[in-house]
Amino acid sequence: MNKNDLILIAIYDLEEEKRDRMTIEEISVFAFNKYPDQFHLRGFQEYPDHHGIHKAIYNVLKAKGYLRTANNKVKLTDFGKRQARLLKEHTTVEKSSLHNSDISSDEILEYERLVRSKGFNLFLKRNNFIPIDVDVYEFYNISVRTNKHDRRGRIKVVSELLKKVKSSNLVRVTELMEYKKTIDAVYKDISKDENSS
Repeated sequence: MNKNDLILIAIYDLEEEKRDRMTIEEISVFAFNKYPDQFHLRGFQEYPDHHGIHKAIYNVLKAKGYLRTANNKVKLTDFGKRQARLLKEHTTVEKSSLHNSDISSDEILEYERLVRSKGFNLFLKRNNFIPIDVDVYEFYNISVRTNKHDRRGRIKVVSELLKKVKSSNLVRVTELMEYKKTIDAVYKDISKDENSS
């Protein structure tokens, strides 16, 4: 697991303890106490790397839709909780099955989410599948309330992941690419944000 995975797990565990929103400082201390070798300040092993954890929370975990932030407080989304639980339990997609060794664990989890999506599984069963808006929202992990910036970020995450795994031997790669084309063709107003960014 990489540091972003460990921070997500730490946030999940801390939220389970507090049952409330957490400050960045609380997360930094908790992650440091849980994984001191990973999150100490460079040159000062007795202190947490607050800046590094802050950067990961805002630049990576929030961008992936794992959490929400407001007034320096952090709360996991339902998606983030699912990802954390999968990390804790270990993903069912074996890394040894990957053609590209540079695919990270959170990308594997995202791929697993796509394969398990209800809309995609209906697409596999029906010859003349026509997606509805719920299928699009589930596939990109967005909703009607997702703001334009976050929506663009989620669509970009999915699009870049599918490009990355295109040459891998993961199951359903070709079918997922076709499913994405079907969704984007029907719901151009949603997918155009990523294509124009």
